[in-house]
Amino acid sequence: MKLTSPNNINFGNFYNNKLVLKTLEKISDHPASFSAAASMAGALVLRPLAITVTPLVDKEKKKYLSANSLSSAIGKFLIAEAFVLPIEKAVKKIDKTKIDNFNIKSQIIKQGTGVISAIPKSLLTVSLIPIIVDKMLTKKRKNTGFFLKDEEKKRYNKVISFTGKLDNTVNSIIQSKKLDNFINKKNIKEKDLARNASVLTDTLLVTASSIFVKKSKKIKEDKKRTLIYNNIISTLICILSGCAIDKAIKDNTKNFIDNFKKMHKNDPKLEKYIEGINVLRPALIFAAVYYGILPVFSGFLADKIDSGQKK
Repeated sequence: MKLTSPNNINFGNFYNNKLVLKTLEKISDHPASFSAAASMAGALVLRPLAITVTPLVDKEKKKYLSANSLSSAIGKFLIAEAFVLPIEKAVKKIDKTKIDNFNIKSQIIKQGTGVISAIPKSLLTVSLIPIIVDKMLTKKRKNTGFFLKDEEKKRYNKVISFTGKLDNTVNSIIQSKKLDNFINKKNIKEKDLARNASVLTDTLLVTASSIFVKKSKKIKEDKKRTLIYNNIISTLICILSGCAIDKAIKDNTKNFIDNFKKMHKNDPKLEKYIEGINVLRPALIFAAVYYGILPVFSGFLADKIDSGQKK
């Protein structure tokens, strides 16, 4: 079957590309890990560049803003691999042919785990900020190690620890009839799960990180408010603009998915490919907006708000 876009560009080879299909399958299996990797790429490349060109912000504050970006991406990736990956593996073991609403349920569990892991991710992020400033962004190296105070260790262990057999827990959730009733009653759409999970995660992240920054003993007091304001402004604009962009391109994505379904209607992995597309779209949008566009505005505004309050 030959498929073309409105501009007569042939997408047949793209739809059938084995690397594309394998990538979509992997994204479907590990949505939180993919989102974390996208954030890592944005934090390492896009955001430092954006912060560098931010006008009228002193270099010392730029260091902390850059460190916040790097620590956020590193924290998200590490927590995703340590906390979320086992959940994703447990879901993969389940025989989906025996479960009603399996695809939606599996995405709820995977994306929900990403939301829950926001608190330990925030704690790790804030703990890494002064280390990155001292070890990576300051010419004169300070002899400081990576350690947490006793009360921080207790808090960190508390929020990331969970008990019970993971596989059995995941299996009981995914077979829950109450969850079936909730999905049907609320008319939950699989295509919206990744976007809504991103919104919830970002909201929880900015709330928790603001609290942890304020309580931190290692972040300089005169830099705390700039970090907090930057995170709040970035998250708010990111959510609003990201959702607007996601909504604007949804129709085009639907056309893409319809053509994709026609091309692979007999492929047993079709549902996984569609899941991958639905995770890929918002993850790339939010990463591009949050790490590439917003830092220029949020860093400038945060600095001006902080400076205005000091007067």
